[in-house]
Amino acid sequence: MLSTLKHAITDRWFLQSIEKYRSKMGPKLAAPFAAHYEACRTAYTPHPIDKQLSAAAERFSIDGFATYWSERNRVLADSMLGKIKALEAAGHCPWNDDYMFTRDPWQEFPEIEEIFKSELNDFVEAIYGSHAKIFYAKLYKSVRRSAEPEGSQLWHSDGGPGTCTNVMLYLSEGTKENGAMEVICWQDAKKIFPGEKAAMRKLLPEAAAQAGRPLQRMEMRTVLTAWYRDQIAARGILVSQPTGQPGMVLAFRNNTIHKGGFPSEGHVRYVIVFHIYPSLAPMPYEKYRNTGVAKTGAFPANPAF
Repeated sequence: MLSTLKHAITDRWFLQSIEKYRSKMGPKLAAPFAAHYEACRTAYTPHPIDKQLSAAAERFSIDGFATYWSERNRVLADSMLGKIKALEAAGHCPWNDDYMFTRDPWQEFPEIEEIFKSELNDFVEAIYGSHAKIFYAKLYKSVRRSAEPEGSQLWHSDGGPGTCTNVMLYLSEGTKENGAMEVICWQDAKKIFPGEKAAMRKLLPEAAAQAGRPLQRMEMRTVLTAWYRDQIAARGILVSQPTGQPGMVLAFRNNTIHKGGFPSEGHVRYVIVFHIYPSLAPMPYEKYRNTGVAKTGAFPANPAF
């Protein structure tokens, strides 16, 4: 009886957080980020932007993801990818074992600041209706490393604050063959989330019993990702896979359900992903030039970081 009541309360908090804060973190953690966002919106003075960027931001507000591309972005993306391939050709391997770039992307590539100043900052400001800032960025190379998808190559929701927007910049062409990201719209993700807690209370013990031991964290994640996959298929939910030229920008809500980065044999993908949040002040470019945008945690301890 007590466990049933406890589950009912925690499930209600979970769904309240998703509906109100667009986050799976729970209201206690998610609410301060939402409050800071409202303060950022109140302090912001909008300005006119390019029609393409405005239209993409409007699509984002409806679907929870959107793309845009420009010739200038392509030129700068080509420049970055050329530098990376030159490092690879010279034997100066810039990747760790997980194919993450080992240097700070912002400090390594001045082209990133050019992209933000020319268009991308306007895009994220249009999404938020406020200034924006970068919590961290990761540059990675997607290669075929296993027979089956694993980790972020499987359906998942990141689980961060609802004010976090993931912004992916394609340095190489994004294609189905090289693992371009797949995503479902936010409204469809919200149809799946209500059953998640109850499903995991059933499926995780079953998987542990079958294994004959407690599940490890990645094994528990695999159970959840398989459930997402089955729910998407059973509900006939539309899966989008935005593809495009180098320089394409794909913005998506941190917590919508997505997967990507599992290329076919012989295909490779290079992308940068920025985790972006609303801000009271304009993008601090000088700070990024001096200290970079390396990852220091999954999400900020303070919304006003």
